[in-house]
Amino acid sequence: MTNPVVLTSPVALAAAGQARLYELLYRALGVPFGLADGLWFAGAVGPVVFPVAGTLRPDVDARAVRSRLPAAAGRVTVSDAWGRLDLASLGMSSTSGDPWMMRVSRRVEVPPVRDLAVVRARTADQVSLVEATVVEAAGGLPSGYVPGSVHPAQASLRLADLHLFLGLLDGAPVGTAMAAVGERTVFVSGVSVIPVVRERGIGSALTAAALRVAPHLPATLRSTAAGRGIYRRLGFAVVGHPVDWIRVA
Repeated sequence: MTNPVVLTSPVALAAAGQARLYELLYRALGVPFGLADGLWFAGAVGPVVFPVAGTLRPDVDARAVRSRLPAAAGRVTVSDAWGRLDLASLGMSSTSGDPWMMRVSRRVEVPPVRDLAVVRARTADQVSLVEATVVEAAGGLPSGYVPGSVHPAQASLRLADLHLFLGLLDGAPVGTAMAAVGERTVFVSGVSVIPVVRERGIGSALTAAALRVAPHLPATLRSTAAGRGIYRRLGFAVVGHPVDWIRVA
């Protein structure tokens, strides 16, 4: 039996936050979502950038994962929050994931960025701009990507706990952030800035906007190398190292 202390650890909070994020994202896509056997899981494969399952306990084994994976071709990713799984028997290979980071609940202040406005997406056009800006900042998505397939506009707007933010510099979209509010943590994701305006504090301003949606909760996220300095300056610290298991059929 898993020690209850483990399930209230920073990694457990991060795993729960990730589960909440994908619960909301898959719900917007109309894809079934479940929690069982120490896992969160989707009932179908979604966008290539979404994992289809993730661990919520450190003692999950490969049999539990096998029973929950959708039978589908294409890329399938499982997020192993504690890095303890071995899914090689399922034809999957592992890669070290971006680390978990956590920030305790407290006020956040960042210097203002001249001519920058950070707004929550409240119209279909703004949601579409969020998705388009993420794609631009990432340098594109894999072939086959269809606009609106990551954040369907109307369905995303109906989810009160999913906050999509757009950074506008002189009125032009330049960055994004997301916040998914759960019972125990607010999970920050999708912080992106287009290359030509990086290093101006825009990423910090967008992250701060995401943190402010639930200032009473600790915040968790998975940090890329590029964003780690920003998150550290905002009070985040690395708390764990997940592993991603990937199958390409």
